[in-house]
Amino acid sequence: MLIYGRNPLMESLKSPFRPSRVYLSGSLRDLDELVALLEKHSISFEITSRGRLDQMSGGEKHQGIVAHLEREPLYPLKENIGDFLKNRTRILLILDRIQDPRNLGSIIRTASLTGTTHIIATRRASAGLTPAVVKASAGAIFHVKLSLSDSIKHIIESMREKGIQTMALERGGIPVEEHAPFHKGVLVVGSEHYGIRQSVLRSVDAVVSLRQNPSVNSYNVSVATGIALYILNFIV
Repeated sequence: MLIYGRNPLMESLKSPFRPSRVYLSGSLRDLDELVALLEKHSISFEITSRGRLDQMSGGEKHQGIVAHLEREPLYPLKENIGDFLKNRTRILLILDRIQDPRNLGSIIRTASLTGTTHIIATRRASAGLTPAVVKASAGAIFHVKLSLSDSIKHIIESMREKGIQTMALERGGIPVEEHAPFHKGVLVVGSEHYGIRQSVLRSVDAVVSLRQNPSVNSYNVSVATGIALYILNFIV
């Protein structure tokens, strides 16, 4: 897949998902430094025009850098869950039909910053893994374990059978900070427009919410997720 932008490129070089070829604008001020870096990592590159980079990125802001990844930054679902169960990571974040690529990328970025490194997103009716998601994550996608699943309800039920707490972030629940103690668990976040599906809500142990000014409708999903992850990782 293609990625574009400076941060995604730099972070990919620190990960198992290295680019196989990088395309650089000849007008970049630090072109020599970038070329030296790519040579150091034995990655092939091509210096080209911004017009060609515009075409490759579909008109998105690329900062003069487009790269082709050897493989998508995705992990097998079983491996991801197994690593979460063995890892000290507190939260397995499950995303139910997040449809805006920028929201998905922003959530991944915030999750990484809060130490939430295991994420599962629905395969259907969601943004999926796209260059826009990678760009919006500012390269953080290369430092989390992201998997796609066709049945998040099954995953939630499996976690409950193992004694892992499961909760859904949705309006009408108890304040998230009151759901304590919280040592290891699952947090489900839903679609920007439709929230979490009822079948998924029925499968969790608890529904939790964020306190808010009643005059405002609701938080943006990426903002809400960020607040909840901060509370659960650093306060509760």
